[in-house]
Amino acid sequence: MRFYRLHVRRLGGESEGYLWFTSLGDATQERCELDSMAQDESDKCEPIEAVDIVPSKAGILAALREFASHADNG
Repeated sequence: MRFYRLHVRRLGGESEGYLWFTSLGDATQERCELDSMAQDESDKCEPIEAVDIVPSKAGILAALREFASHADNG
């Protein structure tokens, strides 16, 4: 399965976290909206990253270990 991850930056380039999408079109639209509100270049989102996850128990667990194990994920 392919997902699209958008890294959002605000407040002088500080990370505001990630948004996840199942459609590249939705991710692109959200990026355009967020970038239009950016006060300067450091506030703009990073490029959209395609993330492929194997749709099996092992694949999902591997993806969770990789993408959800950061201490600040809430």
